[in-house]
Amino acid sequence: MGCERRVLLAFSGGNDSCAAVGILRARGYEPTLLTLDMTGDRSLLARARRAAEALDTPLLTADVRTSFTRQVVDYFASGYLTGETPAPCTECNSRIKWNTLRDVSIERGIGRIATGHYFRLSRQYGKVFVRQAADPAKDQSYYLWGVSQSCLERAIAPMGETLKRKAGERLPAGLKSPESMGICFLRGENYREFLRRRAPNGIRPGEIVDRNGKRIGTHDGYAFYTVGQKRGLGLPPS
Repeated sequence: MGCERRVLLAFSGGNDSCAAVGILRARGYEPTLLTLDMTGDRSLLARARRAAEALDTPLLTADVRTSFTRQVVDYFASGYLTGETPAPCTECNSRIKWNTLRDVSIERGIGRIATGHYFRLSRQYGKVFVRQAADPAKDQSYYLWGVSQSCLERAIAPMGETLKRKAGERLPAGLKSPESMGICFLRGENYREFLRRRAPNGIRPGEIVDRNGKRIGTHDGYAFYTVGQKRGLGLPPS
């Protein structure tokens, strides 16, 4: 196969990335898998290796722990601690995941890159645009708004026309796994405890006041809330 038929696929070993392997092959592509070591979690790397072996697909790994910590984990913590609401998955895609895919694909002479995200691509006016996936219940195009043109020009979107409920049908029973939820680097830890560990001066509770300065309640610390939040404040009905 020529360079344009070879695809470097971001691969976690989860259901969607495994399904993407089958879709790419059915379309005549030759996938090579790339697992990003973001946090040093050996269990995640081992899962990817097992899945790659079961799919009989070559697997590469890239150590991105330093840049991931600086550009995603630190960004997440500092955002909350300065009163913002960060979007770590968006930051990871635009700064880490897709850039690494692009760079490794160039180094390896692989013409295309892909992920297991649910989104579609369109080409207009000399540029590549990210579009909503066919499955609106699973659409992940909003995670990719910051991905550069240099990445999108090499990209294909194997999951774009796939319904989530159909993706699992493409997998052997031994490869099906529970859906991963939450933020990867928290590893199940409550984000409030994570922020407390990262706050140099601690996170202190305080008062909630209305526009007239009247005290109407208390909060656990400003880092645990977001602009415009209406629920979870513990305030009496207005």
